[in-house]
Amino acid sequence: MTYFISESVYLFKLPTHLKQYWWDVVALETIDQSNSQAKFDAFIDKFKDFAYFKKFPLTLGLTFDVLIRAPGSDNLIFDNTNLVCVINLGDESSTIKISEQLITLEPCDACWVPLGCTIQLTDTSTKSDIDVLFTIHDTGIQNKLKQSVTLHDFSSSLTYKERIALSHGVCLATDIQTSNEYVASAYLPKSPWREPTLTEIDTLFANHLQPINEKDIGIIKIPNTLFALFSSLNLHQASSHLDLIERLTNTIGKNALIAVEQFVRGIAFSHCDIETKIIFNEPNLTTTTHSPNESCYMGLHIDYMHQQSIFTRHLSPNRISINFGNEDRYFLFVNLTVKEIIHLVKPAQSCTNDELTRQFFELYPDYPVVKLRISPGEAYIAPTQNLIHDGIGPKNSADIHLTFCGRIDLNCGLLRPAASQ
Repeated sequence: MTYFISESVYLFKLPTHLKQYWWDVVALETIDQSNSQAKFDAFIDKFKDFAYFKKFPLTLGLTFDVLIRAPGSDNLIFDNTNLVCVINLGDESSTIKISEQLITLEPCDACWVPLGCTIQLTDTSTKSDIDVLFTIHDTGIQNKLKQSVTLHDFSSSLTYKERIALSHGVCLATDIQTSNEYVASAYLPKSPWREPTLTEIDTLFANHLQPINEKDIGIIKIPNTLFALFSSLNLHQASSHLDLIERLTNTIGKNALIAVEQFVRGIAFSHCDIETKIIFNEPNLTTTTHSPNESCYMGLHIDYMHQQSIFTRHLSPNRISINFGNEDRYFLFVNLTVKEIIHLVKPAQSCTNDELTRQFFELYPDYPVVKLRISPGEAYIAPTQNLIHDGIGPKNSADIHLTFCGRIDLNCGLLRPAASQ
């Protein structure tokens, strides 16, 4: 139940199952002082689902934390700047003050206020048990990378700053000079590209103990013998897609395709059907994805190969794309899942991929796009039907890559993450 105490300030009840998840799962991680906050992040994700359902104002500027205070204390040191939500996760009531009005929050009670309205906490001098408050601040910052889709570098051939660069947000393709013709309302990363900060590196890259999951992106290096087999075919010299196919239909090419599928099954797709595509792109394209319905390019987009609604994109297969050219190529992506974008955009049920992408960039044009370097003989694993992305091919030679689409098996023997650099 939600009820208003003023035009924009309202109280609500946290569902009991979320409080139980907190105490049964998340609190143990906090008590153990684990370096991982995976369970806390899972709690945040569950809360966002609830908040989206309740139509609370989710934005990119929100930060989440938990405040634990000992009983019998009159210490009020707490930064309540831009504090917009307080949820009582404890077993006793807790009191807050909004515009000089005292409000008692019983267990599971919560309060959400608009940005600019001040929430003050009172002391715990009358409490006999610990005070546990889940807090949400709204920084108002819309161009800061959020902790979400993470990178797992199993290759370790490049440093972090060699591996990625960040854009200055996005712009309409019509606003810049490009080598491609684009569909209407296509968006592209805004130049110039810049190096990531150390904080952004920590946000994007998983630590060496963190397991990969279906929403993350992996970078792998294929075996040297396999890459040498493909290199002997001189695929980068292909002048067209037909020429590329012909180079792969001789005995060496057929053996190479069999070997690469065995490799892909061994690292990720062990028990599923695989869709394979052989891709040829001309050199020096602004981006590489061609519209299936129009004779032009798409710009940043979400794949739509398996007819999933935008509301079930987390169920879509993953893609592995191997660079068999002789120059670096780049995978461009926004490090937010479709569900997280839905929380921010609040689209209609009939919303399409393209509409969701456009609405997100209209709301958050300054959010960075990540440019991920994939060297020859390397591959990325990514949920391309669950995030906004595109690609950039080589400047001087054909863009040659093989893609495999299937359901990633997390118990399949995927290479262990490389040690931190």
